[in-house]
Amino acid sequence: MSTLRAMCRISHSGRLQWKVLLTAGQEKYDSPAFYTGIPGYKMHVTLELKGHRERDQDFASVFVILEKGDFDEDLFFPLNASCRVRVLSERVESEGTEIQCSNIPRSDVTTSQRGRLRFMPTARLLSDDFCTNNCLYLDIKVKT
Repeated sequence: MSTLRAMCRISHSGRLQWKVLLTAGQEKYDSPAFYTGIPGYKMHVTLELKGHRERDQDFASVFVILEKGDFDEDLFFPLNASCRVRVLSERVESEGTEIQCSNIPRSDVTTSQRGRLRFMPTARLLSDDFCTNNCLYLDIKVKT
């Protein structure tokens, strides 16, 4: 029964709406895991507010990471998918990016990440346009 409960808590639609609660001093955030379907690829998204490995601290970075999932034996590899990551806002038009997750072989599961080093200027992302009550809202959609 606990396996069924765990599966019910994870999205299996290839879409995740992620509320990121910002914490003082924290610069890296990992989304909950989600699947692209049943069977589907298991993924999560990482948001780095000060850039990836401090390359460009003026820009936030975003990455899609392929995880080892329950259905990997039933899936085709290499993975070829695109992922749209958007920051939602009630004040301005949402902003986002497309990330290509192309040619990821089975051997690279858990070590492969695809993304944007310069996703959005950090100051803009943390402005009142996108940040409400210390929260960001991201919409993530994967197309395989």
